[in-house]
Amino acid sequence: MKNLNQQKVSNFVNSLYCPTGAYKFSPHSEEYNSLSTCFALLTFEVLGETPFNLKASLDYLQDFQDKDSGLFIDTTILDKLKGTHNIEYINHQVTYHILMVFDAFGISSKFELNFLEEYKSEVYLNKWLESLNWKNPWLISNNVMFILNFLIHQNEVENKKYIDYILDWLDENQSNENGMWNLGHKSTLHNQMAGAFHFQYFFDYFKRKKNNTNLIVDNTLLIQDYDGLFSYASGGGACDDLDGIDLLCRNYHDVDEYRKDKIIKALMKAKASLLVNQNNDGGFCWAKRTKFNFKNVIHMIPIRLILAKENLDAKRSFIMKVKNIIATIFFKKKLKWQFSGIDKCSIMIDESDIFSTWFRLLSISMIDKVINNEPLKIRSKIGIGYLK
Repeated sequence: MKNLNQQKVSNFVNSLYCPTGAYKFSPHSEEYNSLSTCFALLTFEVLGETPFNLKASLDYLQDFQDKDSGLFIDTTILDKLKGTHNIEYINHQVTYHILMVFDAFGISSKFELNFLEEYKSEVYLNKWLESLNWKNPWLISNNVMFILNFLIHQNEVENKKYIDYILDWLDENQSNENGMWNLGHKSTLHNQMAGAFHFQYFFDYFKRKKNNTNLIVDNTLLIQDYDGLFSYASGGGACDDLDGIDLLCRNYHDVDEYRKDKIIKALMKAKASLLVNQNNDGGFCWAKRTKFNFKNVIHMIPIRLILAKENLDAKRSFIMKVKNIIATIFFKKKLKWQFSGIDKCSIMIDESDIFSTWFRLLSISMIDKVINNEPLKIRSKIGIGYLK
């Protein structure tokens, strides 16, 4: 990865190691859990390094699996959940990330994924997909991503019928107006962009045709903020930024030369801002926006979104910038973020954490692959970071 001191990143991740084999979420907390450990090990995957005492870390993760259901359940993070993430969501999320780690380092789980049995019915899958809250594609696309990943991980040949059913359903319900997934509900383009990010890598994995790629690229470029990143509050957001960057990189070879030029310019601008999010300790933060930025005042009125008649996004962009301006002046200590509503994964937005470090490294790696035509292959197995 050009212009990046990978050794500093590696040192940062190693500094989070605990004697149990786990990794802490950040240097500013003694808390560690299954997810923070997964994020650390997946960061090593991006770096192409073998983690220190890998066996201890993998044994630590293995112990979370429930023998009966096959789910990996970390009870230490299930208390004090906030927001829209419920216990089932967190259990699926933990299972998803642990299985990604196992795939990365070539080991298998101890028990079968018995909880998947109810999803092996086309009737059930249809009812389940239709029942999801498509007013919030960002959130519920994770649910779909988890189940697809589980079916593939368990046995993609035997489960192909159910995998194809979900992907066919996604094809049928993709918007021909903006290329995203909203099933006719009002939702910001920004929210829908995150949903598309959770779906598209499955189409690449199975070499399926991706539809409406021009629309997806055009609307992702429309969302990009003045600083090159993909949060309307400015300063980026580890999740938001990877979502936008992944879609631009993933669809680069599927669009015309005019759009390719625009993608390259957008990615170069994004990378410059991503590097700013690296702290002196070698880790990356969620966002750099704790200081008053006069550019937020200049760009408070989102002209590009207004001209595109994306009124929901224009309103969202305006509100987020105003809130950030007020917070940087009066409420700096409240500028925190929390992974998936988990109380033990809470931190100031400009402090280094292991999730942001993983996601920002993925973003930089994908950009380098497209801009420098690097023969990069982060993952050979399915999961976030799979890029053909």
